[in-house]
Parts: sequence; structure tokens; C-alpha cells
Amino acid sequence: MRSTRLPAKQDALISAAWHRRLTGTACALSLLAGASSLPVAAQTAAGGEMTRAYDIPAQPLANALRAFGRQSGLQVSLAAELARDTRSAAVSGALTMETALAQLLAGTGLAHRIEDGVVVIGATSPAMPGEGSATDGSTVIDEIKVTDRRMQGGVSSVTVNAEALAERNPSDIADVFRDTAGVSVGSSIASSQKVFVNGLEETTLAVTIDGSRQNNRVFHHNATNLIDPALLRSVTIDAGIAPADAGPGALTGSIAYETRTVKDLLSGDGFGGLVSETYDSNAQTFTTGLGGWAMQDGFEFLGFLNYGKGDNYQAGNGEEVRGTATNLLSGLGKFAYEAESGERFEISHERIRDDAERPFRANASVVTTGRSWEPRTRNYKLDRDNTVFTYSDTTPEGWWGPLVRLAYSHSAVDTPVYFDDGSGNPASYAGRGASGSLNGRVQNRFALENGDLAAGLDFYSDRIELDTARDAEDAAETARNIGVYAQARLEPFDATRLSFGGRADRQWFEGTTGQTWRHAGLSGNAAIEYDLTSFLTAKAGASHVWAGIPLAEAFIMNPGWSYGAAGPEVTTADNLMAGLEFHHDGFTA
Repeated sequence: MRSTRLPAKQDALISAAWHRRLTGTACALSLLAGASSLPVAAQTAAGGEMTRAYDIPAQPLANALRAFGRQSGLQVSLAAELARDTRSAAVSGALTMETALAQLLAGTGLAHRIEDGVVVIGATSPAMPGEGSATDGSTVIDEIKVTDRRMQGGVSSVTVNAEALAERNPSDIADVFRDTAGVSVGSSIASSQKVFVNGLEETTLAVTIDGSRQNNRVFHHNATNLIDPALLRSVTIDAGIAPADAGPGALTGSIAYETRTVKDLLSGDGFGGLVSETYDSNAQTFTTGLGGWAMQDGFEFLGFLNYGKGDNYQAGNGEEVRGTATNLLSGLGKFAYEAESGERFEISHERIRDDAERPFRANASVVTTGRSWEPRTRNYKLDRDNTVFTYSDTTPEGWWGPLVRLAYSHSAVDTPVYFDDGSGNPASYAGRGASGSLNGRVQNRFALENGDLAAGLDFYSDRIELDTARDAEDAAETARNIGVYAQARLEPFDATRLSFGGRADRQWFEGTTGQTWRHAGLSGNAAIEYDLTSFLTAKAGASHVWAGIPLAEAFIMNPGWSYGAAGPEVTTADNLMAGLEFHHDGFTA
């Protein structure tokens, strides 16, 4: 396994994700910094003779390989047909990756190889005369590509992974979901794009970034969750039926964004960096990207910064498209420590800011209202940040697989509020809408004979408020929720996967008038997948979701609202789906 630089596949993924789509004449420069002599030696050792502490009990092969991937830092995937009715051997002690994997697969009849940080597993090839083994004595296996068919989320779960993101080279969130069935994105301006899953807007879904709940109902004319796709490593969508551990409020599904980690970029101790510059000739926009990452003796550091500045675009007829200028700043920082025992502590902070003139209603170019005092454009400043602390055990044993997370997410929109000054002329005053969520969870994952069970407790304390230069218009709503949940994912029979679970939630809601109400409810889900053939899978599932009282968006709040004696109604949803999935050579329909 080469280690004097990043593996070619990872190198391509990193470079592609940082290059923006160019219109007209464009130029780009990227520089990838390798490790110094000491980290290079460390990486070389990691790929060859360096040992790590492994502690993996004998268990179903799929579970054992997941544990090996976490403990080794390698990418491991396995086809369900290779793992059925197969158990691993136990692995314990300070071993090289190659030795540990060989011990794990002992007695299974499966061969393996490690290449560019990826474990490839398959049946032994029939040897041709003189071709029974490689010159180094290792077993020769067929060239195969394996995929994991286990049900990770729900029956309608779809993941856009790092490889797919690199192929799509997204410049905005619409590009991220470009080839994802059932997911659409409105608006062509990143700062006002909203994601729709099966036609339903993302405020009806449980949305997380690095596991942190997002409560960003600020202004319906802006993006609900503005995010820089250059910082993403994967996105998982559960359309319609979400598992209980996706979090509270998953009325019509969930979206889980995950940002980059050091282990996406390094397979062992070392460091690297990235500089990129792109130019868009249409809007004369320069975008600069900086990145750096390092790993040494269990410590990990990662930092990315991306800044774009440019003018309005020109349409095909040569006219200027007002409100399309770029003024974007985004960044991501992570620091982590992973002990030899497998205990991992990580803290991350991600932030994005967009500050530019936009259409008066940012998600619509022109709306005829008869209000002559409304200008064509106004300035919108969007600022969103997300801070997450996570403790986990990368070497879980049997019934012990803990996860503790504490996070805070915040989003704000600053824009002037216009009105008629009485003579038909525009007047304005400052307006600011903001939302925040303090949230977290304590969870344990229990390894079972034919799957696993995740159970835990989660909470949130959300607040959305409107703050304007006219104090009489200021208003706020708050909601606090605590829930307990359990979700099982099992493979009880060959070609059959089950996922089922439930949660109980208790919510306390306070309206703009200071009145309070409290409610409680239950949610449940069940889903099944069955492989009819090697390329066709039948799916079915159902769920009932209780989500409590949703907070109103900031810019429509009114301190004089009348909630009535009973207060607002709680929201619930019932989902039912069934269908067939075709999958072959990476193509899914």
C-alpha cells in the first residue's frame, strides 16, 4: 500500500470536490502537499509493518468486518451473499493490518487483499497452472467489487457517498442531489435553495449535520440549511420512513449530512494540504480554497476554508441577472484524539456565511404584488454555524458500542424590512431572524447474532426569534423535547433484512405570548427488504411519527398571536411505501 502520498483515488476525490464548475473560460490551480520525511516513514510503516491493538471477538462476519474497519482505519465493505451464515475468528493483540485481517477471516474460505486503503474480499480464484499464488506468497483472488447490502437506515435509505460526490463535482446543494431519485432542489441561487424529498420540504424532515440537529426555520424565502458541498463526505436520505434513531420530528424522513474527516485523507500518521483557485469568467468570480490536515500518535487535525467573491451573472441574451453575485465564506475545523483502547473524542466547528444583494424574495426573481414601494433587490446576510462534540468507541465489543454527542447549531438571517412610508415611497428598518438548537444524545449499540440494536436517549432545546428595530414586533417561540428510542436492524434469513423500532417523546412548548403547553407521543416504524435476485430487491415499510408542536419561522412571528385555550395542535404523519429496487454495477433504480 503506497503511502508517500495520498492514494490516487482519495487524491482525485479531494481535488474534484474543491474545484467549482466553470462557465466560459476558466482556470484552476491546485497544490497537494505531501508529508515530511518523518510522517512519510510513519505512513509507510502503517501500510506495512506498523502494528495496532485489535480486540474483535468471534461474531457474525459482517459485524466483525465493521469492527475491523473502525480499528484499522481502512474502508471495508462486504456483499451480503458472502457473509451469510459466516462467523469470524477472534482477533486480539498488537498486529499488523494484514495479520489481523488474515486471522479474522481464518476458516471462512474467503481471500483478501488491501489496496490503497481499501479491503477487497472475495472467493479464492481457481489457480491456473503456475498461478496459484503471487510472488510474495499471498493468495490470488478475483477482481471483484463488493457492496454492503445491509439495511443501514430505513427501507428507503439512499446514500450519496464520497465517490459519488467527486463524480458530481457539486458547486451547490442542487448538484449534490442531481442524480438522486425522489429528491429535488428549488432555486438556482445557493442561498435560497431548499431540498424537497418526495415533494415535501425539508422542514418536515429530521435534518442533521455531523449528527447535530438543525432547527433553521428562519425565513421561507431563504435556504433552510445552507451548506458548502466542498466540505461534505456523504449525505444519507431516508425518504418517507426514517428509523427511530434518526431523531425526533422525522415526519416525512430524514437527511444526514456528514463533513470530511482526517481519515478520509490519510491512512496513517502524516500531514497534507490543499490550495485551489478557480475563476468564473461569466460573473468574474474568484473562489479560493485552503485546506490542511494531520494525524500523529492518535491526534487528528483538519481545517478547510473556502472564499468566493464575484459579480452578477449574465444571461444568454447579455442582460445582467440581478441578485446572483457571489460573496460566500465557509470553513470547517476538526480536532480529535483516538486512544489505543479505541476511545475517540472529537470536536468540530463548521460555519458558512453568504452576504449579498438578492431578489426581494430571494427564492423568486420577480413577484408582482402591486406594492410599488418594494425594491427589486435587498441585501440578505445568512450566517449558519454548527459545533459538535462526540465521544465514541471505535472498538466496540459485543453489547458495548457507546456514543455520546453534545451539539449546538445556529442560523440567522439579517435583511431590511420594507414598508410604505404613507406616500407610496419605500422605507425600511433592520430585521433579524435567528434560530438555535442545543441538542444531544446518549446511545449504545448492541451487537446481536444476526444484526444490531441501537438504543438511547436524545434531547433538544430549540428557540426561534424575530428581532427588529421596532421592538414591539419582536417575538420568540421555544420548544424542549426529550425522547427515548430503540431501533433494530436484523438479517434473520438469507436475502432478508428487517428494520423496526420506536420512540417516545415529551415536549414542552412556549408561544410568543409566554403561554406554555406540554404534550407527549409515540412513534414507530417497520421495514423489510428481500432480495428476489442478485439485482432486484423488494421493499416495504410503514411508520407513524409524532413530532410535537413545530416552531414558526422567525419572519412571520407575531407577539400578539392567539393560540387558543388548547394551544397549537401537535403534528403527526403516517407513511406507507412499497416497491422494487434494481441495482447492478453501481446503477440503482
